[in-house]
Amino acid sequence: NIDMVSTFSQYLRKNIHTFHIGSYFLAFRNKFFTAKCFKAFINSIEIESSRENVCIKYEFNILNIAKEKGLVICFNVSPFNDSIKQLPLKKCDFLIVNEIEGAALVNMDEATDPYCLLEALALEFPDSSFVLTLGSRGSILKLKGQDSISCKSFKVETVDTTAAGDTYLGYLITNLSSGMNPALAIKCATAASALAVQTKGATPSIPKANAVLDFIKKSKANVLVESLE
Repeated sequence: NIDMVSTFSQYLRKNIHTFHIGSYFLAFRNKFFTAKCFKAFINSIEIESSRENVCIKYEFNILNIAKEKGLVICFNVSPFNDSIKQLPLKKCDFLIVNEIEGAALVNMDEATDPYCLLEALALEFPDSSFVLTLGSRGSILKLKGQDSISCKSFKVETVDTTAAGDTYLGYLITNLSSGMNPALAIKCATAASALAVQTKGATPSIPKANAVLDFIKKSKANVLVESLE
């Protein structure tokens, strides 16, 4: 198993790698793939003599290009280890953490009140927004310079939790990037996750947007609250 965080940290220090990262994934909106900078990047790809050159010139460099072009960068801080602090996290527009990861970033106890934790994170990373996931309790969205939005989990029968977290994050980031009201965005993401855990499997469990909206309309649960207990 390769520690990707340590790998990236070594790259930032201009060290040489002797291995290849085989599962390095990036997601972009469609317009990025048609942009001149991306086409130029693709056209620049050549056969390399070593695997480390592939990592340095292509897999990591695409992130630098994206940042230079003003794309919004969302970083899911998982799994966490000490080397992750060496990454340029302050350049990230969104940091997604659970209570353990968030506390570790600011050297606090993981039992710290989540709202105090978010305040500490905002002080440490003043240019970032945050998503704090709290398992069955729900999640909290804190956009840069705005008050926190708290959302409880919908109470459903769990069949399989595979892809539930990815479904939640995918819906949340997509909705926010589309200009959706933040409170509705986190509610939709929470509903999508609730639907996902009721279906077995990964891809088959990801609900369609209309199914999420139908679920919200039919649900009588008041999940948007002042604070999570």
